[in-house]
Amino acid sequence: MSILMPGSDDDKDAVLEAESDVIVTAVILGFCVARAVQGEPFSFDVEAAATQKLEEYGPSLKKHQDIVKEIKRILEVNGIEGREVLSAGASESFGGGMWLITGRSGGAHMQPRDGPSGRSRGMQDRAAQAMAEWERLSSLPASQQTEVTHQLPQRDPLLGAQVGTVAVTNKPYERSPQQYHGRGAYTGMIDDPIGSHTMIQPTLRRQILDPHRWYPKHASRQVDIAGDNYATWGLILPKDKQGKPVLDNGVPINLSLDPTKGMGNLRHHDGIVQYTHGMSWAMREAVRWGPWCNAYELAAGEGTKKLASCFPCTTYMYAAGFPPSSCHIGRGESWAPLPDGKLKGPGEREDHKFSDGEEGEIERQIARSFNIRWHAEIYHYMRKGCQLLKETESLNLNREHKTAAEQLWRKVATVERTKLTKGGNLFLDAITWHKSESDRLASVFKIG
Repeated sequence: MSILMPGSDDDKDAVLEAESDVIVTAVILGFCVARAVQGEPFSFDVEAAATQKLEEYGPSLKKHQDIVKEIKRILEVNGIEGREVLSAGASESFGGGMWLITGRSGGAHMQPRDGPSGRSRGMQDRAAQAMAEWERLSSLPASQQTEVTHQLPQRDPLLGAQVGTVAVTNKPYERSPQQYHGRGAYTGMIDDPIGSHTMIQPTLRRQILDPHRWYPKHASRQVDIAGDNYATWGLILPKDKQGKPVLDNGVPINLSLDPTKGMGNLRHHDGIVQYTHGMSWAMREAVRWGPWCNAYELAAGEGTKKLASCFPCTTYMYAAGFPPSSCHIGRGESWAPLPDGKLKGPGEREDHKFSDGEEGEIERQIARSFNIRWHAEIYHYMRKGCQLLKETESLNLNREHKTAAEQLWRKVATVERTKLTKGGNLFLDAITWHKSESDRLASVFKIG
């Protein structure tokens, strides 16, 4: 079965890739329409030149510039104004304190406001303290990671000044199942200069069961783990030059027990594998603890140098009201929104818990508020983007992409308003077919 035609027998790689290309491209096009019409400057950023090889940086930047140029052309021929706000650039350089991806109203990166006492400097100082605690936790067995006490500054919210210190004890979320700090280790945190609440949460891997999602179970799609076939779909499986999964001690590297490489063993033999990134948890906690809180991700470890949010995270951040400081169109493999407690029916599984027991209703309600708006926005992005793909004749889509666009339009054009709360499912399905978003766009637009 394919993503857009669940009842069909056609699940050839070429069909699935074309469908995922078109779905993601449609969402990106619609997202760009929203930024243009709203007059919101937006850039798709490559990794900073300082942390890339020169021979990689130049071609990568040109590819992004060509993609944005084509997006702006599509908007122009369809009479959509405001496209001058779209651009391609580079994220901040890793190091020198600029290792935070922030989410705050307006989306601007934290910049010094008034010298050493500004919010940016204070946030970086507090982040450094939190990072030291995170590294200390990472070295402990999981059984000793259940409770953290910080001695943090106590501030008078009216004076805006420190009046002493306060012991803040947090029970951190269950890791996945360990403190991952390998490639792509973006760890969610919050900055709370008023209440001094803290939160440290790396990406959490989950294995959900959701009858509304695409879940290919054919034997050819199963994952071989140490000689045992797992009916899982969506597991991140980096490949070597021969196209074989990279292993660590005989298992796919994402399952490595070494936290610099993987996230530990799977908890189930089945399910759709999802990765809920640190920023999503941080946004939820920021809402929970007050409108003065900033959500941010910290690039942890030595394998993470790209200081930009992936595109799926970016859409979620806009829906939640925390636009990112920078966005990339690399890989957002098997990204997922926050769990919100809804997968409780027959044949459903949310696969998420906290080390100190069940979540409170407030956490679920905040997550639901994010998710409802995100699903609705993704649907509207997808519908508008698909319309542009169909009606821009000069695109001259190839046969596979044209067929996928027609099938996608038949789906999105008939969605009832009452079903918008599931509007993002096709997008979630598409990104379980792993490929960088820039490669999808280049394929559809015939760039390079």
